Amino acid sequence: GVLLLTGKLVLLNEVIARLPLQAPWLVGGAVLVGRSVVLVMAAGARYPRSEGTGKLFIESVRWTEAAVLVPVLAAGTLLLAIPPLLVVLGGRWVCNRRLGGVTGDCLGAAIELAEVVFLLGAALLLPRFAA
Repeated sequence: GVLLLTGKLVLLNEVIARLPLQAPWLVGGAVLVGRSVVLVMAAGARYPRSEGTGKLFIESVRWTEAAVLVPVLAAGTLLLAIPPLLVVLGGRWVCNRRLGGVTGDCLGAAIELAEVVFLLGAALLLPRFAA
């Protein structure tokens, strides 16, 4: 958790320093992408316990919701949504393999990792195109 928050702070600082005019949009984009690609983790997943905080959400999300939302996000965020999507798919695989399904903690971790990966992509790639 500490490393994740430190990484997020460093990346926010980099995005603001390198792209001050685009920074508000990129921070908003990171939040939007993080909370949207989590649908891919939840869609059609099995909740491995009899009850829990994420059970209702995970069992109610279908692939159609994820299939409609993800391409729109990818197009709207200059393809910066693709790496977070791949990270979330990897996280889904790990959760299924290690836990037997997806829990609310898996969803929370996916959101946080997706935001960090989005900001990392923005900090590394966009200044090259702006110059």
